[in-house]
Amino acid sequence: CAMLTLLHLIGQHVDEAGVLQRSALKAVYVAPMKALAQEVVTTFSKRLAPLSLVVRELTGDMQLTRAEVDAAHLIVTTPEKWDVITRKGGSDGSLATACKLLIIDEVHLLADERGAVIESIVARTQRLVESAQTTVRIVALSATLPNYRDVAVFLRVNPERGLYYFGGEYRPVPLEQTFMGVAEKNRMRLAGKQNECAFEVVHDAIRRGHQVMVFVHARKETVRTGEAIRDLAMKAGVSDDFRCD
Repeated sequence: CAMLTLLHLIGQHVDEAGVLQRSALKAVYVAPMKALAQEVVTTFSKRLAPLSLVVRELTGDMQLTRAEVDAAHLIVTTPEKWDVITRKGGSDGSLATACKLLIIDEVHLLADERGAVIESIVARTQRLVESAQTTVRIVALSATLPNYRDVAVFLRVNPERGLYYFGGEYRPVPLEQTFMGVAEKNRMRLAGKQNECAFEVVHDAIRRGHQVMVFVHARKETVRTGEAIRDLAMKAGVSDDFRCD
């Protein structure tokens, strides 16, 4: 999806003679982590090389000169770094003003402790559009976003033209969905009961010879959930079922 939106932007910068006007082409890809930013730079650099488009990383560990920023067509950064850049404001010609496409990956992090940063980025971009009378397309991506309609309202997305939801019908292998409700108001006990439900489902699938993937909302939750399933397996005396050998 990110590449398709980027190609759409590139198409808008091709003149009547079929020549790509690279000087006015500027997009920003906001990745949640520095490691992912490096991966995105590598991937997009290879794909955009035939068009002679430059992809650069701009994070806390990778600084760019003004000339390097101006020469880049796609800037890959993190929410915190882009927050700092846009917070400074900018006159005409600044990076924030020159950006015509803002891609926010893993937008479900709005529910995480870093969500306020993403909210600030979006609000600042929308204010820039209104004050400068310019156009900036915001594309938000997520593979684990249950309340995508609420996020779409926050992003001011046209639900008829700009909201895309790819359900199980797009999968090459059918996916069965089952919803398990947990009635608990205390957050700690709620997490514990959710982990117990996950353990039961995971263990049942493994015993039937299947592979299992557990999705959670944040990176920290991956460790906590993994440890919880491990502890529950040890408590139930079925640790051997989870061995990889």
